Amino acid sequence: MAEDEYASAAGAYVEAMRTVRGVKNLFFGLLVVVILFLVAAFCLVRYAVVLEGANQLVWENWLSWAFPFSAFVGVVVGCLYVLTLLVGLKISLAGRLEGAAGLTKGFFWSLLFLAILLPWQNILMHKVAGEQMPMLRTVPGVLFGLGELKEETAVKTEESKEARKSKPKEAVEKEEGTKVDVPKEARLAIRFILYPIAALLLLVAAQSKYRPQRVEMPEPVSISRLTEQPPETP
Repeated sequence: MAEDEYASAAGAYVEAMRTVRGVKNLFFGLLVVVILFLVAAFCLVRYAVVLEGANQLVWENWLSWAFPFSAFVGVVVGCLYVLTLLVGLKISLAGRLEGAAGLTKGFFWSLLFLAILLPWQNILMHKVAGEQMPMLRTVPGVLFGLGELKEETAVKTEESKEARKSKPKEAVEKEEGTKVDVPKEARLAIRFILYPIAALLLLVAAQSKYRPQRVEMPEPVSISRLTEQPPETP
C-alpha cells in the first residue's frame, strides 16, 4: 500500500514537470522567433533598404504591425517564461526531485534575459526619469519599434536622397561605395545585432538548465496508517 501511494505521488510530480517542460519549450520557441525577427528586420531596413523604392509602402505597412505584435509577444511571453521556470522550480523543491539546482540557475539566467529584453528606452521615456537622470533614457532594450529603427537609419537614407538631387549619378555611386561611417555602423551592429544575439544566448542558457528529474524522496508514511483508528480498550 505504501509503495502504491509513493508511486502515485511521484507520478503527480513528474506529470507536473512534464507540463512545465512543454509550456517552457513553447515559450522558448516564441521568444527565439521574436529575436530572429528583430535581427532580420534590421538587416532588411539597414542593408537591403526595403523602405525605399517601389515596394516601400508594402514593407512599411507590413512592418508597422509586425513590430508592435513582436513587442507584445516578447514582453508577455518573456514574463510568462520566467514565471514558468519559477513554477517548475517550486514543483521540483516540493516534490524533492533531482534537478532543482539546474532549474535555479536557469531561473536566474531567465531573469537576466528579461532584464535586457524589455524596451527600457520606451519605459524610461517618462518625463521625471528624463529630467532627473537623462542617462536612463539611453539604456536600450532588445525590443524596439519601427520608429526607432527608421530614426537610426534615417541619416543614410536622407544623405543618399539629397546626393541624388545635387550630384551626378556617377559621383553619388562612387561616394556611397567608398564612404562608410565605421563608428556608426559598429554602433548599429552592436545595438541591433549583437545585443539580440546576447539575449538569445542568455535564453539558451536558461533553457539548457532543464534536466530530467528523478524522484529522490524519503520513505513515505502510509496514509492508511495515519488514519487508522486505534483499537478500543475494553
